Amino acid sequence: MYTFPTKKQAEQGFALLLSIIISSIVLAIGVSLLHLSISQINLASNARESEIAFQSSHAGIDCLWYWRNDNTTKTSFTTSAGAPQLNCFGSNSIANVHQPTINQSGGIADQYDYTFNWSSNDRCTQVTMYIMRSSSLAVMLWDLSSINEGIGTNGVKSCDADGICTIIVSRGYNRACANIGTSIFTIQREITFEF
Repeated sequence: MYTFPTKKQAEQGFALLLSIIISSIVLAIGVSLLHLSISQINLASNARESEIAFQSSHAGIDCLWYWRNDNTTKTSFTTSAGAPQLNCFGSNSIANVHQPTINQSGGIADQYDYTFNWSSNDRCTQVTMYIMRSSSLAVMLWDLSSINEGIGTNGVKSCDADGICTIIVSRGYNRACANIGTSIFTIQREITFEF
């Protein structure tokens, strides 16, 4: 004899189906929140590394600004006497290059290149300083567009007659100087300062 299923027998398995649906929804929300958290951590890490590079670039401007105006080194910079050894960020400059007497129309110019490996060994600053000394009779024009178009007007810097003009280009990195070319996570920030 056949018996009809009771209501209790018909609802068996419904609790299992409902718990699987709810578990799936909770799991999907959890995975979404995990993905969002990981994305936020990556963004914060990238912002931190970018800020390190920017601050090391800014510090390079401050360092050369200080030494350019310091009485002990000011004469060296304004007379083509050579590249003085500088100390910034807890370490001496590790590369000093001086290209003296670059003749330009209306005067002469010098280029100084410095590299600083910070004592914390987690960042690097490379700074180039251009000093223009115009003659007393003419305005000096220097076309630096091949180096940096952001200097002056379309890459051409002018210096008034009988003047001394300075351009500092600082590049900051979030890695030690030895690791700049070896890490794909190296970030560079550059600041140009003219006075």
